[in-house]
Amino acid sequence: MGNFILILNYDVDAVFSWHSEINCEPNACRLKIYWISWEKALVIATEITNHPGRKMHHAIQEIIEFAQNFYDLAPNKMMMLEHYKKANSSQEDTYFQVLVFGDEVIRYEIEKSSLIQLLGKTI
Repeated sequence: MGNFILILNYDVDAVFSWHSEINCEPNACRLKIYWISWEKALVIATEITNHPGRKMHHAIQEIIEFAQNFYDLAPNKMMMLEHYKKANSSQEDTYFQVLVFGDEVIRYEIEKSSLIQLLGKTI
């Protein structure tokens, strides 16, 4: 039997929208899913609504649940990131790895260069 190479080149680029219960404004984020392997994925949620206050931050558990359910991702097979753009330059963008333990959400800042190294391509 011959050798086979699995090439995963189908990434997801979608918009997730929700209504905030806090201020009743519509909000949206861009979800980009990069497949690391056949069953592991890196999910980056980028705030696209032009409202101050990081509203995506408050809805991250719902965004994670959506990504898991809609794209059939197991929680332990998904790395979730929040991405906040700076107005001036993409070099100054901020990325946070998001970890959820029950009702507790923990965020760790992660460098863009580390993400590029993990994926083997630009984001």
